[in-house]
Amino acid sequence: MALRQNQLTVMLSGFGRLFADCLGEAAPELSIVEADGDLLRCVVEQRPDVVAISIDGQTRDVMRAIGGAEQDVRVIVYGVEPSQELRWIEAGAHGCLPRDASLAETKQTVRLAADGQMAASPELASALFSRLAELTRARRRTNVLESLVLTSRELAVLRLIAEGLSNRDVAQRLSLSFHTVKNHVQNIFKKTGVTRRKDAVDHARQRGWLEDAEVAEPSDRECPPGLAASRIRELARELAGDEPVPAITPREMEVLRLVARGLTNKEIARHLRIWLQTVKSHLHSIYTRLGVRTRRAAIAKALRLELIRED
Repeated sequence: MALRQNQLTVMLSGFGRLFADCLGEAAPELSIVEADGDLLRCVVEQRPDVVAISIDGQTRDVMRAIGGAEQDVRVIVYGVEPSQELRWIEAGAHGCLPRDASLAETKQTVRLAADGQMAASPELASALFSRLAELTRARRRTNVLESLVLTSRELAVLRLIAEGLSNRDVAQRLSLSFHTVKNHVQNIFKKTGVTRRKDAVDHARQRGWLEDAEVAEPSDRECPPGLAASRIRELARELAGDEPVPAITPREMEVLRLVARGLTNKEIARHLRIWLQTVKSHLHSIYTRLGVRTRRAAIAKALRLELIRED
């Protein structure tokens, strides 16, 4: 039988001939076909608009197979108890019908499914809202857990960045050295997968890490006296593409300072009361972090990054 324009093809599986004939009489605008044998094969070959499946032990597997076949078809599950509707919707159904559904209800559900909509009973609507609330709570818990990727100090630095403070302003507010703040900022970039301060703040805000922080536009009028010049210098460094500060441990910093003072490895070992091999390991780590190969190059780069100061 040739299809009329805009006529929907509905494939039935597990209903029997009598139901198919009755639905065809009640909804002549629908083209009713019955699956013959392998449902997935029938769907692929005939490409119906809607498939209505009467529940049995294989229904979920069939639904997954239809979805995996990338067929643009809506699936309605027939014989669903009200308490089970949400589970079937989550499994991929586009509509659910109870076993005692009338032909009119079946016709309406088919039409809605074909249009990408769904008839929601009061029970299903309530279950959907409850599920949404549950997912929202779960997302909030996930956000909290994700925020633990940053240390408490890194979060403190990020909150001040969100307020519009420069690295030097942050250092003064938290009583930290400038290079320590830069290390924290680089760690934040690495952990959040971004390369700019604004992107780090946006990343944190989207995940609810900075709910108490307010973003303020940088303004010299908001700066405490004496900080305007430092902000200008900081912005100039950032615009110039200043190198990232490597994360050097406190012990490595002690070794680096003694190297800058001209001490040999043996003298450093005696001074710090550690093994000579330990000093060599620290130096190897320092070279790796700074991207250099010699003591002279390590000292020069550390001075340039303000990790150490000239005496």
